[in-house]
This record gives sequence, C-alpha cells and structure tokens, in this order.
Amino acid sequence: MSHLDFLAEGNICGQTLLRLVSRGSAIIAELLRLTDHIPSILLIDETSNTNASNTSSPSSSFSTAITVDPTMLKYLPILYDFRYLKTPEMFDKQLNTSIELSELDDEFYETHEEVLTRFYRLFESIYTYIMDYNRYLSELIEGFYIQHTLEAVLLDTSGRQLLCEGLYLMGVMLLLMDMKVSGPVRERMIVAQYRHKGEGNVSIVELSKLTRDSGYRFNNPNAKRPANYPEEYLARFPIPPKIVNMIIGRLRSDDVYNQARIYPAPEHRSVALAQQASMLYIILYFSPKTLMEAKPVMREIVDKHFSDNWIVPVYMGITIDLSIEWERYKAAKEALAMDTLVINHVKDIMKTHLTSMNEVHKSLDTYLTEGVLVEAYVVDTLAPLMETVRAANIALRWILLHRRCENKKWKELIYTVFSDRKTILNFLLRTSLLEYRLKVHIKHLLAVKASRWSENREDTTKIMTELSQYFSGSGALTRVEKDEGLMNWFASLANEIKALDYTDGVLAGRKIRQLIKALEDVTA
Repeated sequence: MSHLDFLAEGNICGQTLLRLVSRGSAIIAELLRLTDHIPSILLIDETSNTNASNTSSPSSSFSTAITVDPTMLKYLPILYDFRYLKTPEMFDKQLNTSIELSELDDEFYETHEEVLTRFYRLFESIYTYIMDYNRYLSELIEGFYIQHTLEAVLLDTSGRQLLCEGLYLMGVMLLLMDMKVSGPVRERMIVAQYRHKGEGNVSIVELSKLTRDSGYRFNNPNAKRPANYPEEYLARFPIPPKIVNMIIGRLRSDDVYNQARIYPAPEHRSVALAQQASMLYIILYFSPKTLMEAKPVMREIVDKHFSDNWIVPVYMGITIDLSIEWERYKAAKEALAMDTLVINHVKDIMKTHLTSMNEVHKSLDTYLTEGVLVEAYVVDTLAPLMETVRAANIALRWILLHRRCENKKWKELIYTVFSDRKTILNFLLRTSLLEYRLKVHIKHLLAVKASRWSENREDTTKIMTELSQYFSGSGALTRVEKDEGLMNWFASLANEIKALDYTDGVLAGRKIRQLIKALEDVTA
C-alpha cells in the first residue's frame, strides 16, 4: 500500500481518516479562539462563600479571585452547574416565582447568546470527533474498508501519521478544553444553553459526560491535582488498549515523519523525533499502565525521545516539564532518572549546546559580513550554510524550551549557563537574519532554475556538437586528424545532455556527475 494509494481520492479509508484529522485541527483552532471570549462572570471559581450572592442556587458560593465587572455579579444567582440536571423542576420553579431572577436570566442569555451558542457547538464538535474516531477504529478492525486493516494502515507512511495524529488530537482537545475552559465554566455554559435552547445534535447526557468538571484548576497555582488526573479524565471515552499499544509501538520504533534525513547526525535524533515525542507524551495517558509499570518500554521511549531533553512542547506554545508531570508514574519517573535527569549528564548537555552556540556565532560573523553571502557563494557552500542553520536552531530550541523548566532544581542549574536573555535574543535574531538572506537567494535560484537549466544545457550541447565536428577532420582550415571514436563519443554526449530533465533532480544530478567524470578522464 503506497503513499499515493492511501490518500488517493477514491480511497475511502484514507480520505475518511484525512478529513477526520483535519476536522480535529479545526476544532482545536476554534477552541483557542473562543477561550478569549468567555464572559468574566463565568470564570469565578466555586470555592468559598462570598457576599456577592445570598441565594440557594447551586452556584451561589464563589471566590472572586479574578477581576470581574461588579455589574456582572447580579447574574450569579441564575448560573447553574450540572446539579441543575438532577432536579431541573426545583430550579425552574425558583426562577419562575421571582420576576427579578427571571428577568436577569433572560437578560444574561440575550447578552451572551452568541458566545454560549458557539461554545455549545464546540463541545458538540469535540464529542462528535471522539465518536467518529472510535467508529473509524471499529470499522477498520471489523473489515469495513475491505483491503485495509489496522496493521496495514500503521505500516503505511501516511496511514500511521494520520492514525497517530487522530488519537493525539483527541487527547490535546480534551486537555486544552480542561485547561482553557475549566469544569465549572463548562457546566454553566451547557446548562444556560440547554435551559434556553434545549438539546442540540448531541444529547445532554452525553454532552455532560464530556464536559463534567474534572476537578483540576490549571489557572490556580495552589490547586491540588486530582488523583489519577488526566488518565481518568481521558478515560471517559476509552480507546481499545490494543489499538493504543499498537500506536505507541509505532511511535516508539519508527521515524513516523521521516525526519532523520533532515537531521542525519546521531546526536540530533531527539530533535528529529521531537514531533512524535510530543504525540507520545499525550497518547501515553491513554495507557497509564505503560507509564506506571512498563519499565522496559518507558526506558526505550526515554532513551530514544527524551535522552537529552525533558521540556516537551505539547501544542502551540504549551509546554510541560516531564520531571514534574511524570513524577507520579513509577516506570516513567525511573526511566528519566536513570539517564536524562542525572546532574552530570545535564551539565554535559548544556556544555554541548553552549559550545555549539559559540561555534555558530563565529560562522554567523563570517556569513553575515557584507558582500559574503552572494549567489555564487551560496551555491558553492550550501551544505555548510545549511549545517550552520541546523546547528543554530537545535541549540536555540533546547535553550528556549529548557529555560521554561518548572522544576526548581534543574531551572537553577540551567540558568547558571543560559541566564542572559540579551545574548539569546541576539543569537536568535542573527540566525533569523541568516535564514532570511539564505531564503532570498534560494528562492531566486529556484525561480531561474528552469531558464538557466535550458540555457546551460543548450550551450553544453553546442560545445559537445562542435567537439564532435572538430574530430571529424572535415571542418574548414582544421589541422586535426580525423578520430571517428571521439567524434561519435562527443556526439553521443551531446545527445545525452540534450535529453537531461531537471524535474528528476536525483537522476539528472547523478547523470551530470557521470558526464563530468567522463570528460575529466578524456582530458587526463
């Protein structure tokens, strides 16, 4: 099953998975957009009694730790969490017997109808995505797609990428939803929309299962993490363990995105596998047993993906510290402690990146000197230029990520070497300048590639033809003796050059090197 086969227009299996994953990315984008527009009154956490409200409503006890417009506090008595769903008649009676509460209720919904409706549809979209992903897996296992099996999809380059991304996006959207829209906020939104508009495409029972408060407050630094979070939260919609283990197995053993060709050096392996490392971090929560008990598996994962790093970018600037996040998982914690989080090893890693940073600085001094980075120089030294850019980005990536370390012990150690923000910013800007200038030259070279290829091919063909005619011995005023072998050889060279096609760069490049070698042998 080839790459083209799986993503071909007529391949229902590949196209269904591709559309599903695309939808998952769109849902996360909508979630991140909407979180900036949550009504402030809904953000008041339910932690302690205040004087803001004195009513028997289920949401009457709040902490006003956040800044809220005082005029919004009047809505507190009509904001209900999921306790409303157990005895709706009691709360509806309370509203109906109070003209003031009834008017406040209508006023609140009319003011915030658009944002509440969009959030409600967002929650429905997340639920639908989860159901569709599970359905796809079931159909794949049951043979619905005939020639495709789960094993075959995981062996295909595009198939394993999309299947892993599907589960990863499911975990990301659930964790982001809990991080950006806390449980009490979700419950109040759902209840407000349900009371005024009724059920949507997803039943309120299923939607409440998705959005029910997990008990964790990301924005409260003093909040205690619930036991077995986030694995129990993600397990609300379980994925068959066999499938999760197969996906983890592929991420463990394969270069899913074929990045090794871009980062060929062995010491850059963790950077080459960084994208799937982020996916592994999320997907492992669907298999908490692996994190807790599978010591050989976790040792392999850490050795391959986290041997020189422990700050992981999860999604769009959101990072986590494995030294903290895996503290509660025995196998994962031991795997990190055996190699990665050893003080001498961490010092060696920092020394490596500091040395690389200093070497790149010297190269940047040369390349950014006015008049050095001209077109001819770029063509002749493209490999060293790309190596400099690669080394700069690898060093920058590690430094910028690990300066965000949350573990006090390791953060203090990192800041002993990488504390100067001006130096790091200067390094970033100089690297960006080199990348920009290099991009301009390469973009221009690609733009004129076709015309230059044709022009040089024609010139070379003419030269070979002239040489062929020269050795024919019949040219006017020629003094060379006729050499039929050289005449035919140069003629055949002219034909080969004329037939070169730059669209297949690898084949054309190999053929050109052969022709150059042949010409060098002739002149020797």
